[in-house]
Formats: sequence, structure tokens, C-alpha cells
Amino acid sequence: MWMRSSPKSPADPVREPVLPPREIFDSAEKLAGMFFLLAFFMIGALVGAFNGDLIQRVLYWLVLLGLLAWSGSLLMRMLLIKAPIVVLDTAGVFDRRLSQDIIPWRIVISVTPVEGRRGAGGGARLAIRREHIRKLRLEPLPRFFRWLQSRDEINGLFVSTSGVALPSGRLGELCLAYSRHHEMQDAPANV
Repeated sequence: MWMRSSPKSPADPVREPVLPPREIFDSAEKLAGMFFLLAFFMIGALVGAFNGDLIQRVLYWLVLLGLLAWSGSLLMRMLLIKAPIVVLDTAGVFDRRLSQDIIPWRIVISVTPVEGRRGAGGGARLAIRREHIRKLRLEPLPRFFRWLQSRDEINGLFVSTSGVALPSGRLGELCLAYSRHHEMQDAPANV
């Protein structure tokens, strides 16, 4: 995969190929599919909001409001955000859905590629020690899941292919390659 070039003399450092930063954008097709699926569920919630007893109607209205908020955020993401969703480079990974910060490779203990079912989903699970993950400014949903894992010594973040223009297993492979490249850069020369 990555090959070390042979040094010209014992004093020359080992040179590694430089990986360029990789920007991963939204997939309009995936987001439109999610939007129409949400619209289908909104129709079901709207029908349920006018049938049944008072408690059922209130619950359906709450579900409907949640679905409207989610579809509104998807619509805004489709129309307004033209920046990359995930950026990978040799310093770390930035996923705007997870954190406002770059997650540096030096705090990542391991990267596990995850293949989704039938080519959907998937991504990379990043294992990070609790003391490092606390310092990241996480978005609300990842913060909630971190709270669920709070008893574990090692927490994880999941960089997902959901809504981005990459096949299921490719993002995990890229994260693994960039993290390994970072390990090679940090290793002492000529070892």
C-alpha cells in the first residue's frame, strides 16, 4: 500500500508519499432520497395526527414536528451548504456532522472501517480516549451518544457515509489510510 522509498545514504531520512487533503461533499441523490423518505413518514404522521385519542394525536404531532425539523435541515443542507462535509488529511479528520473541531490522528487510538448492509451506510469508527473526546466541541447528537458511552474508558466517534458522495466501504478505507500515513510520519526515520 504505502511504500517507503529507499534512502540514498544512511543519513538520508526515509521519505513517505504525501497524501493530499481529501474533501468529501454531499450527495444530492442520497439527500433527495432521504428527504422523500421523510416526506412519506410525514404523510403517515399527518394521517395519525387526526385519528385516535388525544394522547395519540399529540404524539403524532410531536413526531410530525420532529420530521419537519429534520427535513428542513436536510433541505437547507442541500441548498445552502456548499462546503465539504468530511475533510481528511494527514493531520486529522473533520466531519461537520460530528464536531466543530478537526479530530487529530494523534488522539485516535484505532480506526475500524465499517461496511454497511447492502452497500448502504458504513464509514469508520474512531476509538478515542475519554479525556481527549471531552475536549472536542461535539455537535448535539454525537454528544448525546458519547454520554451513552460515558462508562467506557475508550469512546468512539463514527464518521458515516450517510448523505455523502462515497460508497459504503470507501470512507473507512480512506480514514484508515490517512491514519496510517500519520503514524508513518510520526515514526522515527530509518526504523
